[in-house]
Amino acid sequence: MSARSSELVPGQDMVLTRRQALEHITHDALRHRLATSWQILLPGVYLTTTGIPTERQRLRAALLYGGADAQLADLTALREYGVRYLPADPTIYLLLPAEVRRVNRDGVVVRRTHRLPQPVVFRGFPYVPLSRALVEFAARIGDRRTANAVLADAVQRNLVRTEQLGAEAPHVTGRGASVVRDVVGWITVGARSAPEIDYLEICAESRVLPRPLVNPLLRLPGGRRVSPDALFEGAGLVHETNGRAPHADEDPFEDMQARHDAMTTAGLTVLHDSPRQLWRERQRVRAQSEQCYQRLAGRGLPPGVSMLRRGPSNGPSVGL
Repeated sequence: MSARSSELVPGQDMVLTRRQALEHITHDALRHRLATSWQILLPGVYLTTTGIPTERQRLRAALLYGGADAQLADLTALREYGVRYLPADPTIYLLLPAEVRRVNRDGVVVRRTHRLPQPVVFRGFPYVPLSRALVEFAARIGDRRTANAVLADAVQRNLVRTEQLGAEAPHVTGRGASVVRDVVGWITVGARSAPEIDYLEICAESRVLPRPLVNPLLRLPGGRRVSPDALFEGAGLVHETNGRAPHADEDPFEDMQARHDAMTTAGLTVLHDSPRQLWRERQRVRAQSEQCYQRLAGRGLPPGVSMLRRGPSNGPSVGL
């Protein structure tokens, strides 16, 4: 191999295409190296060393296979962005321009689009923007609970804005489109975790319960502030998910019992369920909430409890 091509290979993580190789060596030399010391990672893409390829070399090979405009997408991009609650999946996902004809091969899944975004570059690799990766992951996975957890967590940790998800969601088509619309819809009205979305869905299934305010900010008698998960304002009824983390800096409570005691002392009625109960005992949770709401409807917030904010601090307000 010539000095020029030796300089090329390290800059590509020791990965190159057939076309690049043939710019510097003959067909016979290429066949010899593939038979002795090089590996075929993907059609027309070679690793010029022996041994197991690194993750970076796998990503490089996928991009070379996809072509000059290929972008790392879907779950592959979400890992780079630091998104949590992702399923284990070694597949590399690519987004390609519509005119590029590539097929799924050897651990690489391709998706073609007429809406190729401007990529975000990390460590020398192009990735689709986070909002695009999130909605395409949710549509592909098709599992509402997984989509709830992943998208809500990304918003809660300020990795992505609700309006960015809202702008991407209408472009999703196919089997997973309804999952994307529902999850993004709940996040838009204030949900910031999968259990919160579960509870909103439970309320939506009810003929009795109105949609509660999500993560509002209340001032309790004495001046303490609290941000309950869900509040039926007209009934002074709160629903909390056990084990939840504080939603805002204005909410000083970190202990669930202290939060419960403060709200109960202020005159609010507080219901609690665990994330597991919200998922597995939906009928019981709905019936309990309905009974309390019917008993308390019209009471309003207790004296001394005031509304400071009707929605989450890092998202659109609810009910204004």
